[in-house]
Amino acid sequence: MVNSQNTDFRSRFAATASAYRKRNLQLGLISVPVVLVFWYLVFLGPSVAFLGLLFLIVAFAALFLVKRTLPKLVCPACELDTDGEIVRFCPECGSADLQTKGDDKYFLDWPRCRSCGKQLSKRARSDRRLYRVRFCTRCGAYLDEQGV
Repeated sequence: MVNSQNTDFRSRFAATASAYRKRNLQLGLISVPVVLVFWYLVFLGPSVAFLGLLFLIVAFAALFLVKRTLPKLVCPACELDTDGEIVRFCPECGSADLQTKGDDKYFLDWPRCRSCGKQLSKRARSDRRLYRVRFCTRCGAYLDEQGV
């Protein structure tokens, strides 16, 4: 749903979106076996407890490095981070009609888009988005059709 105020920057953002998706997939492919191997070692008993602890430390270090190397989602139009705070535009539909805390008896801490109805929240502990970024939240540029 691209409206007249959104400029199309999908071609310039495509490499960043592709790298972000690839790194996210790698993160998932590393974390699932880590959890499975750790629980396997836990159930083997105290004879391999040191090995399990060593494996867990190395695995968390690898996960930390992969997480830290996620590409920054920088808008090619305004050159600002699109993964940060939601400023003016909805990252899902690109509309400027956002409802924030204090607007019309709206009491939630995170914004909600009046156009698409999406609650633009994050998970409490992990700071992980529960929405996809298709548009820049600062300038409204159209970045990705699928969303990252």
